[in-house]
Amino acid sequence: MAISRPELEAALGHPVLLVVPPDADHPATIAVSVVGEPSRVRAAWVRDTGEVLARVGCPPGVPSAVRPAIGTIVEVAENGVSDRVILGRVSKGIMAARLLVADPDPISMVVAASGLLAARIPTGIAVVALEALSSEGEPIGRLDPT
Repeated sequence: MAISRPELEAALGHPVLLVVPPDADHPATIAVSVVGEPSRVRAAWVRDTGEVLARVGCPPGVPSAVRPAIGTIVEVAENGVSDRVILGRVSKGIMAARLLVADPDPISMVVAASGLLAARIPTGIAVVALEALSSEGEPIGRLDPT
């Protein structure tokens, strides 16, 4: 059973804007939020008991019309957590994004109302790019890994 958003917020002591639920290979819930000025994405891996297993903060960044998607690939391996995720943001008005990977099927992501995005990346799959998508599903901006 996944931990609820109010329980995540109580365990972490701050608002949670996006939740990535656990799955068969990853028993912890990922709670995602934004902090600071300049703003940066942060995430925490939390058990259903409320125990915080890992925390990470990404470099600061703000998306714009010129660069509508920003993101960081994070690999966590501590306290029983083994996970690889993309954490990022998109500019205002973008409601979807996808992660292009070295696999026939891209990884689709729903974007939170806050502009946050997060998705698990399967082990061993190379990331090609992060694309921001228009409401019609067409790419309108791309971030290539550096």
